[in-house]
Amino acid sequence: MIFLFAAAGFIWAFIMLMFAPLWQKAICFIPVCIYGVLYIHPAFAFGLAFSVIPLLVGDIQIVPDGLQIDGVWKYLAYLPSGMVAVIALYIIHPHFDKSDWLRAIGGFTFVLVMVTWGLKILVTDPILLFVNRIGASEVETLEKQLVKLEQRSRHRNANYFIKLYAYPELKVSGLCYLYVYFRNLAPGDILKFKFKRGCLGIKYMSGFPVIQRVVH
Repeated sequence: MIFLFAAAGFIWAFIMLMFAPLWQKAICFIPVCIYGVLYIHPAFAFGLAFSVIPLLVGDIQIVPDGLQIDGVWKYLAYLPSGMVAVIALYIIHPHFDKSDWLRAIGGFTFVLVMVTWGLKILVTDPILLFVNRIGASEVETLEKQLVKLEQRSRHRNANYFIKLYAYPELKVSGLCYLYVYFRNLAPGDILKFKFKRGCLGIKYMSGFPVIQRVVH
C-alpha cells in the first residue's frame, strides 16, 4: 500500500513540477506532506497547509501578461514572505559564524532573498490570484487558428507556447500545452480562449481553450 502511495505521489510530483505554472508548483509537495503527517511527524501539517493553497487557483492555466499587479498590492505581495524570512533569520542566526562578518552578511542576504522570493511565488502569488478573481469580468474572447505548439528550454526551465494565426504567441502552462498536444490538432484548427480581468488588474483564463476542429 505504501509503495503504491509512493509511486502515485512521485508521478503527481513529477507532473506538477514539470508542467504546472509557477503559482501551482507547491502542489507537488502535497503527497510528501500527507506521508509526513501520517508516518513521520504532525509538524508536516504546516507544509501541507501551504502546499494546498495553490489549489484555490488550480484552474488558472494562462496569465498572458504575467502577474503584473498595480498599486500598493505590488509591494504588499512581498510582505508575508518577507516577514517569514525575517523570522527564519532570527531562528538560524545563532548558527552563523559572526567572526567572519563578510560571510555572515552574505549568508543573511542569501537566506532573506531566497525565502522571500520562494514564498512569494509558492504562497503569496496564488493568494493574490485568488483575490484577483473577485469582481472579475470577461474582457476578451480570442478565437484563432492554431499554427503550432512550441516548447523552449531556458536555464533548465521549460516554457510552453501556443502560436496562433495573426496573433502574438501565447505563453501557457505545461498542463495547457499537454491538453492541446494530446488532442492531436492540426494547423488550422481553431482554439477559443476567454480571458477575464480581476480586481487587481491581472488578466487570466480559467480552464483550457475550447477546441473546434476544421475539416482539412
